[in-house]
Amino acid sequence: MKWISLAGTLLSACLAVVPAKASELLDIMNGTLNAAAEPQVMEDGRTGGCSYTFVAITRDHVYRSGQYLRVTGSLDLLKTRFFVKTPGVASLWSIALTLIVDEAWMGEDGEIHFTPSAPSQAYLIGAGTESHPDKRSEPYGTRVPVSASMLLETDPALKILMEATSSSHAISVAFNQFYGDRMITVPIELDVTDVKSNGERVRSKDTAIDFQLCLADLSNDFPVPLKAK
Repeated sequence: MKWISLAGTLLSACLAVVPAKASELLDIMNGTLNAAAEPQVMEDGRTGGCSYTFVAITRDHVYRSGQYLRVTGSLDLLKTRFFVKTPGVASLWSIALTLIVDEAWMGEDGEIHFTPSAPSQAYLIGAGTESHPDKRSEPYGTRVPVSASMLLETDPALKILMEATSSSHAISVAFNQFYGDRMITVPIELDVTDVKSNGERVRSKDTAIDFQLCLADLSNDFPVPLKAK
């Protein structure tokens, strides 16, 4: 998937720019590295969904005493009939969250290396609101090895998604490690498009605009307006 390769490209670019120790670089880069919006185009050329993709660096103070992690994710608003083959599903859309987690560690060669460490649960969090896994089956064709890919309950996940698109430009994702009960929470800034060598975030409204344009292609298939409540 394109956003997985982007995760490595972004961090590699940062490594080339900053002549610092890997641990110092991770301190500088800690946070959202990049977010983007793009449509999911079906084989017949129709738009089957709208996606936010993102890459972030965070520290695990829950399971690893501050170990750095790279979190690569996708938040997808999907036309249900294209992705879910569950009889009797009435809803026209589904919201899926996919997270890929890697440990970031410094090798003897002085470079940053990544070891996959898949979460078993993933959650979406908004302003005072938390999503929950949907009881329906997972979306077909989106499962990636060493990842957690889950459908979320439409309410409140849709509200969180619309608020992030229209105003806050921010969400948080949460996940566990080693099948533990505690969750690692990672804030994601959806308006971040790049990171400068000093850690300053480059921001743009274009990401939200791109997502809104994608929603316009889907709007005729929705029984209610796609607006935050």
